[in-house]
Amino acid sequence: MQRAGLVLSCVPAILLLVACAGAPSEPQSARLAQAADYNRRGEVALKQGDHRRALALYEAALRTDLSVENLDGVAINSINLARVHQMLGEDVLAHRRLDALLGGGEVFSREYIAAARLRKAMLYQAANDLDAAASWAAQTADLCKDSSCIWQGTLLNLRARLALARGDFAGTLAFAGRALGINRGRDAREEAANSLRLQAAARIGQKEFAAALALLDEALALDKALGLPQRIERDLLHMAEAHAGLGHVDAARALRTRAARVAAQEMKVDRR
Repeated sequence: MQRAGLVLSCVPAILLLVACAGAPSEPQSARLAQAADYNRRGEVALKQGDHRRALALYEAALRTDLSVENLDGVAINSINLARVHQMLGEDVLAHRRLDALLGGGEVFSREYIAAARLRKAMLYQAANDLDAAASWAAQTADLCKDSSCIWQGTLLNLRARLALARGDFAGTLAFAGRALGINRGRDAREEAANSLRLQAAARIGQKEFAAALALLDEALALDKALGLPQRIERDLLHMAEAHAGLGHVDAARALRTRAARVAAQEMKVDRR
């Protein structure tokens, strides 16, 4: 039995692949049910910040899926493992997981191959290897040419981020603008906030500070609704930069203080 329909219909833009809630349309074998349970428990552990436990659970899900040649599950958990390795700073292991998926003899669906290529691009972008990131983004785009591709909003945000890193503000606005329309249409709020923040950064680069603030107000509202402290901190720091550009020294100082307070409280929560 394949789980692609279950998974791809609810996959979040951040490339964390999990099984959707609800009963499957056909009975699952005990092995598949066990793999799905490991996967869901891995998601819970990740949300709780327990990355090592998430790794162990995704690894258990992968082994179980391999034992019954469930290719959807193999792809899902390989990509999940790569993402958690990246979060832990284990880029070599993350690449190894993705390379095993991309180089395997099994025939995986285009959605999973695109997801693996996109994760490779993200790894290289985070390592500031812009050329390699652009190459993998282009390879992802080969499989993600229209709005039917579930990764398109995330891919366009990545391409906007690469343009921003090169100082191409017009390119950033173009990619992020397209991404925003797609992400709003899919109610992908986290990625929509990313699109808004990227556009704001480009506006700041063009010294269009008032326009940046309007974008950041919307991004901040989304990030607060989603409960994402790191993104909230980033929004506030960008807002401080925009206010400083407008000569609003006191407002910029107040925003930096708010950002520092959010960061400090997040650290206290993480230590519990």
